Amino acid sequence: MHSREGILRALDAISSQQSTVIKEAEDQLKVWETLSQFYPMMQDIYLDKTLPQVIRLLAVIYLKNGIDKYWRKTSRNALSDDDKGLIRTRALENFGEESKQISLQNSVLISRIARWDFPKGWPELITNLLSIIENVAHKPLSQRATDSVNHSIEQQALYTLHLIVKIQCSRTLAADRLVLRKISPQIFDSILKIYYNRFEEFFSVLQSGNTTLAVNILSEFRFTIKTLRRLFVYGLGDSLESNQVIQFYQKCFEALDQLYKLESTIEDKDTEEDALLRKVILIFGKMYLDFQSHANSDFMRMPGSASVLQWYWERIRQYSIKHQENPSDALDFEKLLIQGLLLFNRVIHDADQFSINSSTNNQNSQRLSSIYSQIFTPDFVKLLGETIIRSFLILNPEDLNQWEEDPEGWIINEGVDHYEVELRPCSERTFMLLFSKNKSVLIPTLVSALKNIYANDGENTVLFKDSIYNALGLCAIDLYDDINFSQWLSDRLLKDIETPGPMTAVLKRRIALLIGQWVQVQYPTAERRLGYQTLIQLSSKNEPLVVRLAAIGALKNCVDDWDFDLEAFKDHISDAMNSIVEILGTVETTECKMQAMGCMAVIIERSDKYIKPYAETLLKLLPSMWDSAQGEPLYHTSIINMVSKLALSVGSDSTKYNEVICALVSHAIDPTSPHQVYLLEDALELWHTLLQNATTLTSYMLNLYPSLPVLLENGTEHLKVLLKIAESYTMLDGSVIISEPGSMVLKVICDQLNIGLSPQAIVMTVRFIDLTMRVVPISSVGLSLESSGLLWILITHMIENKEPAITLASYASVFSRMCVQDPQAVATFIGHISSGSSGNATTATQFIEQWIQCIELSNTKQRTLGTMAMAALIGGGCPEALSHANSICTLLADLILEYKSSENENVLNYWEDSDYEGAADIGHEEICSAENKRYRKLLKEDIVHTTDILAYARAHVLKSSQQGHIQFLDQIVQAAQPGPLEELKNALS
Repeated sequence: MHSREGILRALDAISSQQSTVIKEAEDQLKVWETLSQFYPMMQDIYLDKTLPQVIRLLAVIYLKNGIDKYWRKTSRNALSDDDKGLIRTRALENFGEESKQISLQNSVLISRIARWDFPKGWPELITNLLSIIENVAHKPLSQRATDSVNHSIEQQALYTLHLIVKIQCSRTLAADRLVLRKISPQIFDSILKIYYNRFEEFFSVLQSGNTTLAVNILSEFRFTIKTLRRLFVYGLGDSLESNQVIQFYQKCFEALDQLYKLESTIEDKDTEEDALLRKVILIFGKMYLDFQSHANSDFMRMPGSASVLQWYWERIRQYSIKHQENPSDALDFEKLLIQGLLLFNRVIHDADQFSINSSTNNQNSQRLSSIYSQIFTPDFVKLLGETIIRSFLILNPEDLNQWEEDPEGWIINEGVDHYEVELRPCSERTFMLLFSKNKSVLIPTLVSALKNIYANDGENTVLFKDSIYNALGLCAIDLYDDINFSQWLSDRLLKDIETPGPMTAVLKRRIALLIGQWVQVQYPTAERRLGYQTLIQLSSKNEPLVVRLAAIGALKNCVDDWDFDLEAFKDHISDAMNSIVEILGTVETTECKMQAMGCMAVIIERSDKYIKPYAETLLKLLPSMWDSAQGEPLYHTSIINMVSKLALSVGSDSTKYNEVICALVSHAIDPTSPHQVYLLEDALELWHTLLQNATTLTSYMLNLYPSLPVLLENGTEHLKVLLKIAESYTMLDGSVIISEPGSMVLKVICDQLNIGLSPQAIVMTVRFIDLTMRVVPISSVGLSLESSGLLWILITHMIENKEPAITLASYASVFSRMCVQDPQAVATFIGHISSGSSGNATTATQFIEQWIQCIELSNTKQRTLGTMAMAALIGGGCPEALSHANSICTLLADLILEYKSSENENVLNYWEDSDYEGAADIGHEEICSAENKRYRKLLKEDIVHTTDILAYARAHVLKSSQQGHIQFLDQIVQAAQPGPLEELKNALS
């Protein structure tokens, strides 16, 4: 039984350095944690300040984790109400804790309880917490100044309140939102007084020179604004209707301005004071951004928002001027600039909404439009655009240093959209939005800037030219009519590439990106040869790695373009592939390898037959590429995807490379491989592609076949492609299905049908069985079908009649196919059912009735096959079929009359199988794979498509009479209604 002493010993053991002791102690605590009083004892331990700090820290962490696991009533081994009540009662007792780690965990612990229990289970939480805060906060400054415990209590309680409010604000249910609305005014009023008080105290104490006390007060001020900003945005409802809230908003701007001015005067930026000031300044920015995200129109109409935007514009402009004077200076206070740009970004994003609203009679909407127009004047838009280009799109010293020290890391970072945390991506997004909303103002500005950099080429740095080019690439889609990219490339950009200099690589990279951006906008197909040649030149091993990676990324865009012209590119395939292979041998990071492999895969796919001469070279590199990617399953996946596209492009020639491709597939589908989960899907596609293009079944392909039933057995996630693979094997060589692995495939399919599949999966499964019977004689495959139990499962499902019509029709088509090929075998099977060896006479009757009903509900092909099957049973004198002569008569008459109604009554029935993946390619030799041709041949030879239905029906009716069975027509006269009989007689005549 657990006790306080036992728990203490266990915690002490966990704090040791011996792994065995730690493991035993953890196991013991896991046994105790579901027992009553365990977590209250854990709380008692961390509240006991006489114990070692490490023990108390472990206890509070264990209690916090236990709340996550067992506090909810629906949790397994949930805490009892008594334990919860005891923990809640003492939860607010630990404010003033000296250890920051323990106090932090205690605050988080309280907020986790509040998440589940407030307000129903712990209604007094907010009142008690505010009482604690007010009791300390309203003490005179002179009293608080000499007592550090007061500051600890206030800061820890404020932080706890902040976490509770944060959780409440994150809830989205209407009832939870209502709770937030109810508690927000009380919290806001209480904390607002402390907010104003601490702001005044901070400057007063700072002037007296007591920096330590000033930092403590600023910390308390920080926690108040953290709470108030969330209440302001999410909890107070319509903030424009409250004078108190409007005053708070305006006071926040004043505080922001004063704190920023103070921070600007601090020379040593490494002090605690400066770090705390910056945090507070950024919290104000977060409040404005949250307000915008929650209600941008309210932000624009809020008195003082125009001043906020103007203030951030001054900071942006101030940095721009400073940067132009000293371009090499390191970036300072980047997050503040990002916040400013994001504020403008979101206002610009909703510019259309503001202008549309201006046409309405709503006064608020008109005021909103007026405010926007006053801020975003043409002169301001032009100045903002120029400022972003000159100072924010330009590569800074940190970019250039990383370019040199870690080019792959720099490329990877460039490929991720970090616009909310990095200045240049944020600037790019803001500029694109600004440009799209103000084309008439900024297009002349940007075109003029382009002309000026060439007119005054000697006065412009490479970095500024790169910034201009960046802007032209970002807005390429809007500059379609203003810039002739083809002429620009040949007249100007190529000269930039050829101009020697230490920074030329920057322009080379940018020009490569420009080609990739403009190719989808305005780059005539007939003139792209120069673009291909330029990109391949920039991807050569003589160029810096950053330039080479940018070039192949742009080349991928060019080749993957809708207007891609293979004839113009085919002469560059060799150089392009060589450059990519060299890059693959140079780069080390998985992301860069995958980027190069992605470009290679696209070139292979779009090059079609022209890639054949390079296939052997690429596949020879496959083992080394695969080995270099050990432990990197995503790169392995990209390799498999590339090989799959290569196999598809070379068509039937892929058989030459069976050994290496099959070895790759075998490794990827190996169930013992830890990376199979990442590789399986792409490996199966490669396997299927290989089989589709094969002309013969090689030994390497055959060695993969035993893996098929194993994969089928593992689940239905990849059932569709696995069945396609099984079909491909069957069409290549039908004998595989009667082999031992083939029998296992049928057995696994049988098991899955028995367990239950979706209607779509059942149709695919039955389609495979149907195709098998078309390829392999029923005399060979019939025994496997029967021994697997598949036929009896299909009969059971048909009789139960609980599945959709499309599923039941698929089941019936299996028996129809068997019957058309070997009616005597099916009649014997039905006889066994009727005699009781597998069922009884009632079962056989139900089966025939359901079979006929399924035929009536089937599609044209299945109905024809089923009717032919019934005619064959009649012709063979099957008693169970003859007993349903009336229904069969109707089926025959309807089908025969349908065919006789066509222009040629002897027309043969022929359809393309729409379920077959390659059906659309049948008849198109230039795109028809080897498997398409096999399937087309199989389709043409199908008995359903080659049989004269009228002659077939006549032959089986005549056979029934000639062989001395119960006379068919007499049976009809006795058992059938005269209508169907007359119709059949007329049809047969």
